[in-house]
Amino acid sequence: MNDLTDNDLWNKIAGFDFDDPQAEAPFSVRLARENGWTPERTKAAIDQYRRFIYMVCISDDMLSPSPDVDKVWHLHLIYTKDYWKRFCDETLGQEVHHFPSRGADESQGPLREAYARTLELLTEEFGETPDAALWPGVDAARPLVAGALGLGSAVLPAAEITFGIALALIVITVSLLWSTGLIGGALAVGLCVVGVIGSISLLPEKRRRRRSKAGDSGCGGGASAGDGDGGGCGGGD
Repeated sequence: MNDLTDNDLWNKIAGFDFDDPQAEAPFSVRLARENGWTPERTKAAIDQYRRFIYMVCISDDMLSPSPDVDKVWHLHLIYTKDYWKRFCDETLGQEVHHFPSRGADESQGPLREAYARTLELLTEEFGETPDAALWPGVDAARPLVAGALGLGSAVLPAAEITFGIALALIVITVSLLWSTGLIGGALAVGLCVVGVIGSISLLPEKRRRRRSKAGDSGCGGGASAGDGDGGGCGGGD
């Protein structure tokens, strides 16, 4: 395995136990039963889910899971306390939201690009060619457009959702005040600038930047999205 961008984070994710020994139907048992998987296939799918979530956390690119990984993710979301508290809050240190695709043809371009980037990042981070049984090629996965059937999800960081909502509210409010004559044009511009700066403060400092494979060039980064989100040379309840 390569020297990972964030070894500490990966070690936390790798050590996360999905199975509650007290549960009547542990996570892995239910996952295998619902999908008709062998124990070996189930373990492999969970391991790839770990990798996908890790990549979402260290990347600013739009990423998308494979069909099998999405099935693991869907089931994990049902275990709400385990997912949001133990996994996101206590293990990842951030929220990772699941957004289904619209299932429309126009969403396929961004999703195909997101999935292709996910396969690339798997190789970059883990130094291995993705297993085709768990990560089919872009063309093979393309027909699977919605929900747990494949390229049907992506991840949008909660902080970026908050930023977008706050910025939109500021612009709308200032525009209404200006259009009704309650404030002048110069003041409107000033308020927008202050609002943008304030909204940016809602974004957490990127603690995990993907290092350039060529060294400390400052080129890094990533995140992920549902119908899309997550970057190349630049910058994851």
